[in-house]
Amino acid sequence: MSLATLGDRVLAGTIMDGLYYSDDNGVNWQVTHFGLQGNDPLDPVSNVAITETGLFAGDMRGVYRSLDSGTTWVPSDSGMKEPVMYMLGDGNNLIAAVGDPFSCEYMGNLIYRSTNGGKFWQLANPGLPITPAFGFAAVDTSLFVSMGGIYRSNDRGASWSNILTQNVGVLTAQDTTLFAASATTGVWVSNDQGNTWVRHNTGLPNSANITSFAVRDSMIFASSDTLGPSGRAGLVFLSTDLGNNWTNVSAGLDTEGFISMTVNTEYVFGGDQHRVWRRSLADILGLATVKAEPAQPESFPSLTQSGNRLTA
Repeated sequence: MSLATLGDRVLAGTIMDGLYYSDDNGVNWQVTHFGLQGNDPLDPVSNVAITETGLFAGDMRGVYRSLDSGTTWVPSDSGMKEPVMYMLGDGNNLIAAVGDPFSCEYMGNLIYRSTNGGKFWQLANPGLPITPAFGFAAVDTSLFVSMGGIYRSNDRGASWSNILTQNVGVLTAQDTTLFAASATTGVWVSNDQGNTWVRHNTGLPNSANITSFAVRDSMIFASSDTLGPSGRAGLVFLSTDLGNNWTNVSAGLDTEGFISMTVNTEYVFGGDQHRVWRRSLADILGLATVKAEPAQPESFPSLTQSGNRLTA
């Protein structure tokens, strides 16, 4: 599942059931149709990206653009008709990792870029290994991709160089601070464009496998699937000091872990394999006492609801 927020709208791209949006913080959801496939929404939507020129979504057939916050879509994949795994928007630029999500051999191995708002795409692999990508980040005019280690481009993806050999997965940025997550060594932080890195794990369990980040203002959320006495459990941690310290904010959460997270002005949202969860920022910051809860997508026509659980 892929989550994103655009103003008051929350978008959820699902693995098998297309793209949905909610204008009431996840209480109700509407399915959105892409411009191809005869208006068939039931296609894996792997990623959603936001740029100055619109909202972009990637699926098994390529990239689509929306100019009305995700209500309607048109193809935007000239030069790249490939399944999209990950995508990042930065100003008028886009970077995407393409590959078959159901193939271990071809899962995000190729990188494409667009410098004109998705009108045209071109390969952007010079300096990169032929190995799956797991995330992107942008700081100032530099782009970063995790492909085992971390690679940096100072020319919008035209060329890349390796800046960290540590095996990391998801990436994010908070202003000029970069965050990278490793399955075995926790969170790494850089304040100098990735030239040097420091581990910041105070408050994180030793067994935390960070699976996604979400950033808003001074808040950075990190989700993990953490090994405990009863098996793996999904946890969410918050840092308000650039990752120096982390606080467990998982009250009420009952999941094995989030695939994606996003945050708006009122809630932080997390998506697992079948559900979208939310917790109010007021609750997390100690201004209220409402615990984490499933953001019930009652209007998902292709999901079956059983109590508080949604199954595909």
